[in-house]
Amino acid sequence: MFAIGKKVFGVFLTLALALLVTSCGGTAGGGDVTVNLHNGKEGKNAPPAPSGGGNNPLQLCLLYANQGDFQNAIRECKRAVQENPNSAEAHTNLGVVYIQVGKNNKALKSIERGASLAPSDPFAQYNLAVIYSLMNQTDLSLEALDRALRNGFNNADALRFDRDLDNVRGEPEFRTILERHKFFIQ
Repeated sequence: MFAIGKKVFGVFLTLALALLVTSCGGTAGGGDVTVNLHNGKEGKNAPPAPSGGGNNPLQLCLLYANQGDFQNAIRECKRAVQENPNSAEAHTNLGVVYIQVGKNNKALKSIERGASLAPSDPFAQYNLAVIYSLMNQTDLSLEALDRALRNGFNNADALRFDRDLDNVRGEPEFRTILERHKFFIQ
């Protein structure tokens, strides 16, 4: 999905979760869930699974991340990557969670992989812009932001308030890119 400041992250994560739950035939927040853990823990020692996740590791990753349980979110995102190594969404979500815990080098690797698997995905490109911004790679961040907007990224709140873009928001090229795509923020 995408990396952003913690306030906007919650909004995006909620939207991503709703889309994922719907696409898996479930409902957000519904019923009891049985989780098949792959860390060898069972019964009383197993971490509680969030409601609504089923056994879909990507869905569980999003649910755990939405609850702020980033350790379990990382575990489930890694499982999603293992089960589907060509899933841009799994790689990108793993990178987003790594950003939340300050593991930017790991985030960069995961998000770059996700963006390479889905070069026209606006959210993968947006997250690439975010991680490059966090790593002070201004030119790469602005290039990725340009691709995100060209491919349909249109979240004005993220562009306006995502603190992870602070390193590039003050650059003259930032406004030029927004204007090129007829995207105006105040």
